[in-house]
Amino acid sequence: MDKLLIFILSCAGLTQILCYASILNWFRPKTGFLGELFSCSMCIGFHVGYLMFVLFWYSDVCLFPNFYIGIFVFSLISSLCSYILDKSFNDEGIMLNLKNKR
Repeated sequence: MDKLLIFILSCAGLTQILCYASILNWFRPKTGFLGELFSCSMCIGFHVGYLMFVLFWYSDVCLFPNFYIGIFVFSLISSLCSYILDKSFNDEGIMLNLKNKR
């Protein structure tokens, strides 16, 4: 369970860096397909997920017994968790969007 938590937090952190870090403004495209990709935490989270799974696999941290199925499953986990964390927190803290239905 601790390996999964480390995986999720490292994927979310790398996703945030790739999407929002000002130090990467020179690298991040502004328009086109890659511009859309780098502005979407769900999309970047998916790609970060399989890259991090491969890094974990080759550093002998076994997250899943089958390599190819693990890449897909953990890419989905990374995408979902990166998106949820991106929409839940911002620079000011926890974001709450309470809608009053009448």
